[in-house]
Formats: sequence, structure tokens, C-alpha cells
Amino acid sequence: MRHILLIAALLLSSTAFADEQTRNLPTFKSIKTRSAFSLVVEVGKSQSVQVKGNERFVNNVITEVIGDELVISYKEKNSIKVSDNSQVIISIPELSRFKMEGAGKTVLNNLSGPHFALHYEGAGMLVANGKVKSFILRAEGVGLVETKDLIAEQVDAHIEGIGSVSVNARDSLNASVQGIGSLIYYGRPRNVSKSVEGIGSVRAGD
Repeated sequence: MRHILLIAALLLSSTAFADEQTRNLPTFKSIKTRSAFSLVVEVGKSQSVQVKGNERFVNNVITEVIGDELVISYKEKNSIKVSDNSQVIISIPELSRFKMEGAGKTVLNNLSGPHFALHYEGAGMLVANGKVKSFILRAEGVGLVETKDLIAEQVDAHIEGIGSVSVNARDSLNASVQGIGSLIYYGRPRNVSKSVEGIGSVRAGD
């Protein structure tokens, strides 16, 4: 009986990702996503792109490099369900720009370098960490953008919609909110410039 249970456990673990595919792509330094799936980006490692999930998910994920930008989309629009078992995992030496259009959960780990730009449009969740000199953020929609663990000297953040955003600025923060969204800033920046149109808010978190 114990032997049967062991075999069953091994079968379940081997089918956690029913399919896994590594994509061989040209070099890229920025990423754009257009769909609703889980995405993990590991910065500071050799470039690789892996797509994991069931066969339908893997076969429908499109990855193409245009210029120096990786564009990720899904063939069957409105048919994808966000699942931790269906995800795209990317490793890249450096990431200068990221744009997300859609839903899903995105994690950006170990961002570094002089500049990083993030453009977020959607209703999902994005979490980022690391350390950069300047950080430009544009967020639209109803999603959650949590970048309080991304330490930056200068932050320029513009928020539209009803989303919730957090940032970490050590030297200066230029923040604007339009709508009913909220921006919480950490790091106790020496210089803060903020504007609010609507019933949104910009406030310190520490």
C-alpha cells in the first residue's frame, strides 16, 4: 500500500506541470505582456524563457522579440484562466523596461541598474524588488502594484484609475494621482512633489 502511495505521489509531482517548454529567443532587455497569466522574471541571470502548464496553455503562449523587447501574448483571447500551474518564467541579465497589459500575477525579482521604467495597465497584481537609481512608473486600471521593495533614489509615479500602488524613494518623489487610486510611498524621501485630481491619495507609509 505504501508503495502504491509513493508511486501516486511521484505521478502527481511529475504532472504538476503537464508540459514545459524552453524558448530559444534573441537577446532582449525589455518585456511586454498582453494577457492574463502568472509571470516570474529573475534579473541578473543568463537569459532563458520557460513556459509551464498544460499542453493547451504552452501551445498558445506566443513569445517574440521585436527590437530589444520580448512580447508575450496568448493566441486564444479571453479563454485563459490565471493559475499558479500555468506560468511563464524568465531569466535575464538586465531589465530596463516592463509593460503589462491585462491581468494575472507578475513578480519581478532583483531589479538593478541605473534606470527602470514600468507601465502597468490592467486588473492584476505586480510585485517588484531590487535597487535602481531612477524608477519611472505609470499605472492605469484597478490593479495592485507593490514596489515598496524596489529601492530607488528618484521615483516618478503617475497613477490613473482606482488601483493601489506603493513605491520606495530615498532622495526624491514626484507623484500624481488621477481618480480614486492611492499611492503609498516609503523611504522617507527628502524631496516630495505630489498632486491629486479626484478623491485619490498620496501618503507616506513610514
